Amino acid sequence: MEFKNAIEIQGFVGNAHGTPVGDDEVVRFSVATEYVFQDTAGLPVVETTWVQCVGWKSKHPDVAKIVRRTAVNVKGRLVMRRYVASDGGDRLSPEILVSKVTVIDDTA
Repeated sequence: MEFKNAIEIQGFVGNAHGTPVGDDEVVRFSVATEYVFQDTAGLPVVETTWVQCVGWKSKHPDVAKIVRRTAVNVKGRLVMRRYVASDGGDRLSPEILVSKVTVIDDTA
């Protein structure tokens, strides 16, 4: 049996910035996803999770449309990015390598 490393999220972009790499551009953006549940008193609780995403502008033309507060659907592969924190310790951060990003038109 083969398992596929795939993830799909939907949410709102928090920030986005591009970095030129040769003739292309790498776009890094964060997406806020929400999970709503009821607490023991029956009141709604909203849990927000920020997910970091990375995509190449040449492969994903919709990446050029991504700006703050844009609603998006992101599909890709989950990877763990290793970095050194300011305290010198090694850290791991989950990140989605984008295979498809779609700007959601919520004006309909």
